[in-house]
Amino acid sequence: MNKLIYLKKIPFTKYFIALLLFFAGLYFFLYVSLFFGLIITVIGFNFLMTEGSQIDFDQMRYRNIKSVFGIHIGKWKVMPTFDYISVFKTTEKKAISVTSATTVMSDEIYLINVFYQGNNYVTFYKSYKKDDAFEKAKHFRSVLNIPILNATETQSIWVEAN
Repeated sequence: MNKLIYLKKIPFTKYFIALLLFFAGLYFFLYVSLFFGLIITVIGFNFLMTEGSQIDFDQMRYRNIKSVFGIHIGKWKVMPTFDYISVFKTTEKKAISVTSATTVMSDEIYLINVFYQGNNYVTFYKSYKKDDAFEKAKHFRSVLNIPILNATETQSIWVEAN
């Protein structure tokens, strides 16, 4: 099978806290309270969930996935003929609220979009690091044999193959 799988990495501290919540929730579920155990287990489970994409070159299909414990969930779609890869810089905003206080955190994020049929695109990868995004884009270029457009600056430029 010829498949590419890209998953967003979970930071170690988030992973550690998620495992603690998950197993503490299981303990509560089995020995203390079903309701609180279930809530804590679900919270831990959600912290362990990561997102990414999977491409199957044998059957020419792709899917955006959510993954937990190596189990990938997502709907397969037929892979169109792609025209080019774009590495795009944008901001990702997250609202954080605690009782009466709310704040919005924003992070710079790099998206790898693969375009087809004009302006239609599929986002295959997200990264907080520019170098990581271009490394993955170059890997896509080598497999799909299509050019890369650097859209991280105000003036977009084509990246030459090395």
